[in-house]
Parts: sequence; C-alpha cells; structure tokens
Amino acid sequence: MISSYTDNPYSIIHTGNITTIYTYVKNLPKSHEFEAVEGKNGYTQRFYQQSLDARTCARYAFSEYNITRSEILSDIYGKPVWPEGIIGSLSHCEGCVGAAIAHTYYYRSIGIDIEENYFLPIEIIYFSLFDNEIKTISRLKNSNPTVAWDRLFFSAKEAVYKAISYAENTAIPFTDIEISLLPIRKFRLKSIRSSYGTPVNGPIPSVTGEWRILQDKEHRKQFILTTACMHNNSQTA
Repeated sequence: MISSYTDNPYSIIHTGNITTIYTYVKNLPKSHEFEAVEGKNGYTQRFYQQSLDARTCARYAFSEYNITRSEILSDIYGKPVWPEGIIGSLSHCEGCVGAAIAHTYYYRSIGIDIEENYFLPIEIIYFSLFDNEIKTISRLKNSNPTVAWDRLFFSAKEAVYKAISYAENTAIPFTDIEISLLPIRKFRLKSIRSSYGTPVNGPIPSVTGEWRILQDKEHRKQFILTTACMHNNSQTA
C-alpha cells in the first residue's frame, strides 16, 4: 500500500512488516544541516545532503512506530544506529532518498536501495552481473523495455548486500551476489559465488526482497526501489 502525507512531500509504503518512506529530492527544502557537513571526510556536499535527507525519511518512519527519537546516530564506520528493537536501512541517489525500518521481532536485517531507472554503462554490467543474469536481462528487455533490468539487478544486489552485511557483521563482495527474480516483483539471493564464478560452499543466507518503480511525474523521472530482508533464524542449507 502506498500513501502520501498531506502536509509534506514524503510517501509511505507498507510491505509486510516493513515500513518504507521515500521522497524526491527536488521536493525538499535545503537542509539547515547542509553547511555543517560540508566536505566532511572528503565526501561531496551533495552526498552528505542526500544522506541527511535519507535520515529525515527514517525519522518520519519512526512516527509510524510511535518512536519519538529524532536523532539517528552513526557508529565508528558511519552506519546508522537504530533504536532498540528496530532494524533499518537508508538509501539515496540523485533525485530520490528513502529509508526502511521494521521490528527486530520479524527481521534480523533489512536492506534498501534506490537507483534511477536508467540502463547501466556496459562496463558496469560485465563487472557486476553474472553471464546467466545478463541473459535473463536480455530476455526481459524484449518483454518489457520500460524497466532498466540491468539496473534492477544491480539495485537488488545492493539491497541484499546491505541486509547480509548488517546481519552477519561482515561484508561479502558485491560482485559475488547472484540474484534470481521471482514473480510479482520479487527476488531472492540465489547464490554467493567466488570471484571466479564458482558457488561458495556452506549455508547461504535466506534473503528475499521486493522491487517497484517509483514515478516522479512532476520532474519526469523514474526510480527503482528494492528492499531485501533476512527473517529471524533465516539460514538454509
């Protein structure tokens, strides 16, 4: 279900037990915190502005859970620290920012990613996607050319990467994640492969997700939103 707040530019999505809030950057006023983060750690002003805007989305999501906390702190690695009993994820790109949160009762972790619905450069395709994924994308392009399927796979991998990294407290290489699309705009982690393309031995985390296209009609842009999650006790052989 998608609805919009009447007094602000934020939209909300309820998917299962996950609440996602997003907004289009051009609808937002310039943050009063902008100057305070200028040039921090060598990042650009724009990157930090988007990060702040994504945190604002998370604060709106808190209101859905009757959480009054207004500040989202970061750990020593720059990752957001969530209130007790809450798990969440942030994402931002040029033009759109968002946050997803849920209760830890349901999930070990969640991951969200937002990308512009635009095709990837060819070099990124061959760097980040497996051959069988590229073949699937070629078939999907013929059936529905309005979706940037290569960017969708890329975004789904990013969401899965975030979910696994948070739950396992370790980072697997982004390029080792293999995605399988499922019906009704869903996807799952199919396998984790080594840099040589061979499957990694051992249990594979059970990570599932959903995707949708966001329409910024006012500015004539589209974005891909992917959300991945790991349920509690979600290990499969």
